[in-house]
Amino acid sequence: MRYSTNRWVVCTAALTFLMCVSLHASDNLQPWTCPKGEVWLECGELHDDLDYYGYPRIANGYYDVKVYGPETKRHLDECGRGYIHRKWKIKYHYDWHTCHQYIYVGQQGHYKDFDPHHHMTWPKDYDMNTCHGSMHPDHMPHGHNWPKMKSHYGGCSKVGIRYTDKTHPYHGYGHGYHKPCKVLHRTWEIIDWCQYDTKSWHWEGNKKVYKGQWFYTQKIFLHDKEAPTIASCPSDTSVVSGDCNGEKVYVKLGKVQAEDECGDVWISYSKKHLGDGYGSAGSGSHSVQHSGSDASGYFKPGKTEVKYLAVDLCGNVTECSLVVEVEAKDNKPPQVIAISSLTVTLMQTGEHEGMRELNPKAFNSSSSDNCTATENLKFSLEPAMVTCSDFGSNEVKFIVEDEAGNTSYAMVEVIVQSGGFDCMGGEISGRITGADGLGVKGVTVDLMDKMQGVRTIDDGSYLSTRIPLGYNVTISPHKEDQHLAGVDMFDYMLLSLHVDGYREIRDPFQLIAADIDGNGTIEKEDVWALQRLIAGVDKEFTSNTPWKFMRVDYVMPDTVDALSASLASTYELPAYEGDAKELDFRAIKIGDLGQAPANDPEGNVSTVIVHQSLTGVHNARLELQDVRGLRYFQIPVSSTAALEGLATSVPAVEGKFDLLKVDEERYLVSWYAFPEHTLSANEVTLSLETKATAPSRQKIRVDREHTEMVLASGSSKVQVVYQNEVQEIRNSPNPFRDLTWIDADWDSATSGILTVQDMSGKHLLEMQVALQEGKNRIAVDGSLLPMAGVFQYQLEANGITKIGKMLKVR
Repeated sequence: MRYSTNRWVVCTAALTFLMCVSLHASDNLQPWTCPKGEVWLECGELHDDLDYYGYPRIANGYYDVKVYGPETKRHLDECGRGYIHRKWKIKYHYDWHTCHQYIYVGQQGHYKDFDPHHHMTWPKDYDMNTCHGSMHPDHMPHGHNWPKMKSHYGGCSKVGIRYTDKTHPYHGYGHGYHKPCKVLHRTWEIIDWCQYDTKSWHWEGNKKVYKGQWFYTQKIFLHDKEAPTIASCPSDTSVVSGDCNGEKVYVKLGKVQAEDECGDVWISYSKKHLGDGYGSAGSGSHSVQHSGSDASGYFKPGKTEVKYLAVDLCGNVTECSLVVEVEAKDNKPPQVIAISSLTVTLMQTGEHEGMRELNPKAFNSSSSDNCTATENLKFSLEPAMVTCSDFGSNEVKFIVEDEAGNTSYAMVEVIVQSGGFDCMGGEISGRITGADGLGVKGVTVDLMDKMQGVRTIDDGSYLSTRIPLGYNVTISPHKEDQHLAGVDMFDYMLLSLHVDGYREIRDPFQLIAADIDGNGTIEKEDVWALQRLIAGVDKEFTSNTPWKFMRVDYVMPDTVDALSASLASTYELPAYEGDAKELDFRAIKIGDLGQAPANDPEGNVSTVIVHQSLTGVHNARLELQDVRGLRYFQIPVSSTAALEGLATSVPAVEGKFDLLKVDEERYLVSWYAFPEHTLSANEVTLSLETKATAPSRQKIRVDREHTEMVLASGSSKVQVVYQNEVQEIRNSPNPFRDLTWIDADWDSATSGILTVQDMSGKHLLEMQVALQEGKNRIAVDGSLLPMAGVFQYQLEANGITKIGKMLKVR
């Protein structure tokens, strides 16, 4: 170690090199140096990277010196003024040391606070020789545009600048060679948000100025030589005076619109009467100039010139003119005061015809006119004549005309009566529709006792003309035929579901249709009555009409039971006067409770497979294949044997089953599902059984032509396929005592069931049998049969049924 005057030089061996580090004597031989302790900056000079102002440095070779930090704390206001404190921790051996640095911002400089009078250059006044172009500061010459910050200012500030313009006439003297006509005062406002304080203020003239706020007015002198432009000037106007005495009349004119590139325009007008309009020229001059752009007002008959002047602030003038011509003529219509209503009686001209010419003066009360004497007024009527077609009340136009041809009118009432004969006329029409909205044909509509009723055509409409006028007319429809129209098993099923409490009918019109016997209640008797009608036992409704009718404008009360409500089935027209009436009715078909959905639009075909076997028990099993959304089916069946036992089966589906006997051999089998059901392929839908009370060859048949199935998507076409057509087989010996053999051919090997029954249908024997392809012999032990007699047997396998008869003897 060597000593010098003011520093130490320390040398050490490291990595085989000799390293020397010079240290200040004041560092007490510390192997690190701290950054400068104080840094003074002006506003805007602060570097983003604070390490720019220094950080602790470690002497080479001192690897055991550790530096931590810095810990930085900023004490700056919103304008960036204040100081930043940086602190480092240094560990050397087992001792801790610190370095501090303070960076001061805005604490030095010649001016502490911003003042535009010292730190900014204001824009100078300016002379403009035209108003073309923009006077925005961005378009003004240099030195006349925006306030500029002086380059020597280094203080802290946040300056906002804005301006407002206001144009004034120029009243000064001696401004240049050409005197300006107006001056634009551009007031600049500058706010330093670092100083702005609304609690500290002072007055400058009549304006309150806050601390940190300054104003300066720049003047822009305008030298304008271009006159204003009149954008719209009213055209010449001619009016006719409504005063037959030639007095002045009010004339409405359009407003003048003018504009000037240098600002405001003052508009005025004057009037000059040119003459009376009949050849004499006027000698007067234009009157006093009136301020405003609208010269509307009162004008004398004749011609008047109206002149408009548009003047800008520099005195430049543009003018336009028009002529208003007023003609003194009576164009005011008379005042009509008439009798409001008169009654006239027709004079008979035929059996049911009459006419009457009307007297116009009979309707005048005290009509008058401003120029025509009352006795010279003309009166007329439209129409001037009435006939039977005008029977009753009519509106007639009562017209009054003055001598100048001006007319006015009032509507009056003329009541036409026929006197001692009947006028015929009028038109009453309408339409009668069912619940489906389609017209009902063949309904008789009676209009009054003395007239024969009319009948509705295909679309349900009716029309009646030549009705005696002045009488009370009652319109009442009725229809007594077509008792079975729209009635089928679907209606029977809906009624049965309602009575049994499965599916309630809520529609009031359907409730009326469901009251088959018309006693005001819906009960089992209604179901039986509908059953007898469908089965053909009854040919018509025995205690009710087949149709009921209701006016379409009748609203069923919500609080009244539909069955107890009194239907408004007629229209009453008191003292009918012949005006056209359109009166519609709704037809309610008794027994028609609803329509099955429309046919399947895709034309899908559902297959009904009928399995039959007739040994011992007559039965038929129906299977619906791939039916989706089944709601209802109706299947006509026939059997020469009475169907005594009947069952239906749709697995795990709730529904309502009905059997309706049509005659001795025909039945209607129907079933309604709730909710709708989706059937899988080959799912058994319905099974029918009957005791074998008839010869074995009798069969249960499904009617291929009339089978109907209603799905959620619509009615489905049905294909009926028969399986298990009964085949006869034989046994030998026959008769037998102890043992007999049944011979049967089969298409393939399978297992089957052999059942033996007596002729009453009682099961006596049932056994499983194994069948092989081709010929088979099945032994039947006679000891298993309890008695001698005639027995019927059947062999079933793979959907095939074969039957036969055997005789056991003692």
